[in-house]
Amino acid sequence: MDKKYAITAVVLLVLAVGAWALVSRLNALKVDPAVVEQLQWKIVDQGVDPDTGGTSARVFLTIAGVDVPIGGYRGTCALAGASSTPLLSDEVSGVICVTQGSGKEIGIFNEGGKLVLKEGDIEVNADGSVIKRDNFLKRNEL
Repeated sequence: MDKKYAITAVVLLVLAVGAWALVSRLNALKVDPAVVEQLQWKIVDQGVDPDTGGTSARVFLTIAGVDVPIGGYRGTCALAGASSTPLLSDEVSGVICVTQGSGKEIGIFNEGGKLVLKEGDIEVNADGSVIKRDNFLKRNEL
């Protein structure tokens, strides 16, 4: 009978240590919310291009009060995270720029506790619902 208790105690100890290690690992992969709050998107409408007739915008990422230019994008830009374009898995913030059913998504992703700026492709239906979001490539580590 004592042997059963000893085996049970060892099993419980191993499970407890495993749970502690898992929680420690998961906490190490989190990004500090205070850091995320310092990241803000700024979208500057460039109006209609007289040559193409299309709209465009310049996108900036404001980090701790400093505007960092991300690029110029065709179409209309808006923040990701709305009901029609929810944030992707591990995406903490993003901007979507679309014209005529396709465009670009610029997002900040949590990769193992590090913030990474990525750019990918997006396709939408006429009603604005997303068909696909893919081909994300790393641009910078923040």
